[in-house]
Amino acid sequence: LPIVICAYFFGTRRAVMCGMCVGMIDLIFKPYVIHPLQLLLDYPLAFAMLGLAGLANKFSDKWGMIPGIILGTFGRFVCAFLSGMIFFGMYAPEGQNLVVYSIVYNGLYLVPEAIICIVLALIPQIRQLAKRLALQD
Repeated sequence: LPIVICAYFFGTRRAVMCGMCVGMIDLIFKPYVIHPLQLLLDYPLAFAMLGLAGLANKFSDKWGMIPGIILGTFGRFVCAFLSGMIFFGMYAPEGQNLVVYSIVYNGLYLVPEAIICIVLALIPQIRQLAKRLALQD
């Protein structure tokens, strides 16, 4: 949600940079690297995709931050899906389709994360705060 809020106020470019920084911090505290490309997909690129929420600003008048949350989470899902397919397919159960495995595995944590962010973005006090901050910018 903080990266989506950054995208909402400062635009896509700055939010993508913010997301990359968050991804690198996540890498520092919870590293799990098996390949350089996997490192890029799971850390800086995945979190940078959350910054794509800024592309949905034109819908923000009617729907608030919700389109941005959905777009950013989908971008992160694409990176996680590709990483899961390419680098973590070995963990799929015997006979399990890798595409299905990667979709289910990554969807099990990204969908609830998106739902929580949407619920938080719908809280009236948070919406009012976002509108007040936008007016100050």
